[in-house]
Amino acid sequence: MTFLLNEWLTVGISTHLLYDDNISWGKEEDNGASIYLKDPDTGIVYTDAAGNPIQQQTTGVQFRENLTVGITYKFGQKTK
Repeated sequence: MTFLLNEWLTVGISTHLLYDDNISWGKEEDNGASIYLKDPDTGIVYTDAAGNPIQQQTTGVQFRENLTVGITYKFGQKTK
């Protein structure tokens, strides 16, 4: 979507949605607390080799927004 503000200035905005299941990030609750991997039978949290809890990973929609500003300048005089 592009808007012509006057005869020499334009502004455009566009969006790009992408779902890529190769990119993941840590899963969190609504309040921002991390969700950790748990054994379904015992409820015990899984840990890595250093003893740190392992956070669940999730994928989702990635959203990118682009804003463009354009300036147009015409050299010389208009001829018919």
